[in-house]
Amino acid sequence: MGWKNVYFILHAPDSARVIKEFTRIVIEGFDKDNLILTRVMGGSSGGIEVASKDCFKMQKNLLVLRDIDDVKEVIVPDKIYIFTPPQYALQGRLNFTDVATMIKGDKKIAFVFGGGKVSGLTKKELESGDSVKVVDQDIGALGSASILIYELNKALALL
Repeated sequence: MGWKNVYFILHAPDSARVIKEFTRIVIEGFDKDNLILTRVMGGSSGGIEVASKDCFKMQKNLLVLRDIDDVKEVIVPDKIYIFTPPQYALQGRLNFTDVATMIKGDKKIAFVFGGGKVSGLTKKELESGDSVKVVDQDIGALGSASILIYELNKALALL
């Protein structure tokens, strides 16, 4: 059982710092294997170099794509969860046990986090997967990713 088929996607980050912090949490902090950056533009593109270096040093995968449709084409996930501000989470709170069961079953799962101050996700992009939340407060991509991985690690330990 592992996280080899789990992909953490930072979509439309608004700064290089957000990319650096997301990489630090997912790759360095929780030692996960796959990081994808989508719709990286302008000043935030400087974060690609830092993420690339960090992923290379830790022997982790980094992929930079144009948008979420490219993610669907390249990795062909079984399930896509999109973390939105809580008021837009149409499917409600994520069920960690169900997702942990999918991870244990080696399903391909994509977790998409909007990297902008207002998430950076369009209505069309929200329709690409299940829009969910981890808590009722709007804590942003970094907080949501941290809680998600922590809770999934706990749920996996119980299976």
